[in-house]
Amino acid sequence: MRDPAAFRELSALLPGQVKADEPMALHTTWRIGGPADIFVEPAGLEELARAVTWVHRRGLPVYFIGNGSNLLVRDGGIRGVVVKIGRGLSWH
Repeated sequence: MRDPAAFRELSALLPGQVKADEPMALHTTWRIGGPADIFVEPAGLEELARAVTWVHRRGLPVYFIGNGSNLLVRDGGIRGVVVKIGRGLSWH
């Protein structure tokens, strides 16, 4: 974790939806990849908007993923914030 203060701040904004140093291997179909500094799985559109606004204001790099297919993450992980568009944002 490169920025513990950022993690605490985003966790307070989105309780239960933010993880630090989350192994990306848990979120790719190839089951490989190092940790994301900050990993967010918004519960819905409102939480997604809050997360994206927060990341933008902080000037942090942000990456969006879906189910993790066709995604390779290096062993060194991802610096910045990964936002998973998952269950809470499904329309089916």
